[in-house]
Amino acid sequence: MTENEDEKLDIDVLLGQIKERINPMYGKTIDCDAGWHELVCKCHLELLAADPNYEIFQIKEKFGALRYYFGTQSSDLKEFMMWKTVEKYMLLSQETCELTGKPGKLMYKEGLYKTLAEEYEKDGWQPVERVSTDKIFGI
Repeated sequence: MTENEDEKLDIDVLLGQIKERINPMYGKTIDCDAGWHELVCKCHLELLAADPNYEIFQIKEKFGALRYYFGTQSSDLKEFMMWKTVEKYMLLSQETCELTGKPGKLMYKEGLYKTLAEEYEKDGWQPVERVSTDKIFGI
């Protein structure tokens, strides 16, 4: 995707199209905050290019990373490449603040993990590398 294409992304329209593609058994929701919506849309566009008929099951945040679950009737090789696309966006989410879209890092607060910008440390979030394992595991 070129920079001009990035500028032309209509996030709201794409999110509506993505929600329509989600299998109704899973609820037609995207369960992550707005800072990752552009990542979700770009992932969708790449998956759509690989398989215009792919199906979405869930899109959510889990343990501070984007999870994008889908199904396809494509060949094994194409499906493998689609999972590599999903992996790429999961890795990008791990360095992108879920709330703002700014650079972020994995943080911990009260049993929760979230990828956030440094500014959220003032709200009690702590970078995981500074949290003791005793605190994480409740020991």
